Amino acid sequence: MVFVTIMLLLPSANIPSGLATLPDYVVHACIMAIGAFLWYWGRFRLRGTLSKKVFLRVVGFFLVYSVLTEFIQAYLIAGRSGTVSDVIADMTGVLTVSVIVFALTSHSRNNN
Repeated sequence: MVFVTIMLLLPSANIPSGLATLPDYVVHACIMAIGAFLWYWGRFRLRGTLSKKVFLRVVGFFLVYSVLTEFIQAYLIAGRSGTVSDVIADMTGVLTVSVIVFALTSHSRNNN
């Protein structure tokens, strides 16, 4: 989560030039998808399975986290703005990874 937070809260002058050439919504979706995937991966490594409750917690956490980081971008970081479309892009990344991970781990949940 440290990586995700740093990337989302960098002042605009410090954003890596390679990322600045991509559409903003792609960057947001990818950064949050990476964060959600790492959370699922860590949880799966610890428990060996992922419950539906874990998926709801991860999605809920990232929704709150996304709104909070957009608020911080809008009001506390020079050269950045916070928008609803960024929250939508963030959650698109999280939900995409969640659906994929849920589908891939459903076999282990069904066998327990």
